Amino acid sequence: MTGPEQKEPIMASEQEMIDFESFLPYYFHLIAEGLSQRFRTILKPHGVTIRRWRILMVLMTSGTCNMTELREKSLIEQSALSRVVDQMERDNLVVRRPKAGDNRIIEVFLTDQGRKSYFDLVPAARTYAESIVDGIPKRERQALLNSLRKILHNLEKN
Repeated sequence: MTGPEQKEPIMASEQEMIDFESFLPYYFHLIAEGLSQRFRTILKPHGVTIRRWRILMVLMTSGTCNMTELREKSLIEQSALSRVVDQMERDNLVVRRPKAGDNRIIEVFLTDQGRKSYFDLVPAARTYAESIVDGIPKRERQALLNSLRKILHNLEKN
């Protein structure tokens, strides 16, 4: 008697297969990872993390946010957001105060130091943003942005 029968691995038919090199979610993952790694490298000499940058950017744009709004706009999970805001408060970048008229709601504001930190980072962030679309004509950049907005809208409605 010979050993166990060797079987060929079961392969999906070509009809069922997805070519990862043309699968958009794969490219979005590659792009997201690449963007994060490169931006982390750019922010590191300034002592800022991507999460801190997002909070600075959201608060600079919004003026003030409660923690729920800040979580939604910064895309940082609640437990991590609380830790980062605690650290930023210790570093005098933000301050938390009860909302006028409703002490149950805590609002987060940028301090003068927080605004300075944001503006110190803007040149590096702009240079970085330009570098990732280098070689793409302005007209195509706008089309790309419009397409990305549509994809985001599709994700939000599903």
